[in-house]
Amino acid sequence: SLLLSDVLDLVLIPGDLVDNGLDHTQWGSHFFEPSEPLFSHVPLYPVLGNHENNSPYYFSYFNLPSNGTPGYLEHWWWTDFSNIRVIGLDSNWDYQLTIQLNWLEDVLNESCNDSNIDFVFAQLHHPHRSELWVPGGTSFTGDVIELLEQFTSNCGKPSIHFFGHTHGYSRGQSINHQHAMVNVATAGGAIDYWGEWLQEDYPEYMVSQDEWGFVILEVEAGLDPQFTLKRISRGDDYVPM
Repeated sequence: SLLLSDVLDLVLIPGDLVDNGLDHTQWGSHFFEPSEPLFSHVPLYPVLGNHENNSPYYFSYFNLPSNGTPGYLEHWWWTDFSNIRVIGLDSNWDYQLTIQLNWLEDVLNESCNDSNIDFVFAQLHHPHRSELWVPGGTSFTGDVIELLEQFTSNCGKPSIHFFGHTHGYSRGQSINHQHAMVNVATAGGAIDYWGEWLQEDYPEYMVSQDEWGFVILEVEAGLDPQFTLKRISRGDDYVPM
C-alpha cells in the first residue's frame, strides 16, 4: 500500500500552527499529536505567524535552513526541492525589515541565474490585500510581491506566494506578471465568513471562499516544466464535507 511519503514530498504551512505559541501544551495537543500520521512521514517547512508569538518552542521544534540573514536565522530561509526554490519569510510586525527584503532580492537574483530552478514558491503569513478580511493586510507583503513580480518578469520563471492570516481561501495573480497569490488557509479553526468583517473585491483575485481546506501542488521538471494547483475544499460550519 502507498505511504503518504509516496504521494507527498513536503508540506508548507505559512504560520499559525497553534493558537498561542507560548503555551507549551498546545504544541503537543493541538499540533503534533493530530498531525503525527502526516509529519512522521513527510517533511514540514513552516514560517512564523502572529499566533506563534515568536515562541522559543517554534525554534526548538523545527530545524529550518540556516541560510537567512545572520541574527535572524530561521525567521527567513530558502531551500531547493527538484526544480523549485522554496523561500520562507517572516511578515510579522517586528520583522518587516529592509534587511529581509534585501536578502530576498539577493536570493531571487541567485534563483534567476540558477538553470536548475524553474519556479519560486515563497510563503509568509500576512497577505498584502485580503478580500475576506481587509484589516489583515500589510504593505510589507506588497513589497515582497513587487520583488517576486520583478523576478518573474526579468527571468521568465513563474512564482507564487502562499499566505494565511485571513481564515479562508483566495487565489489570484498579478496583472502583467506570471505571479500567483494563494491564501492556503484554513485547515481548521474559525472561518472569516462573508459579511462578518470589512471586505473588498480586489481585481487581482479570481476567487475567495469562506471555507476550510488545503491546496495541493503537482510539479513537473524536465524539458517542459509546469505545475498544477488544486484546492481541496472541506466545507464550513454549515456545509461540512
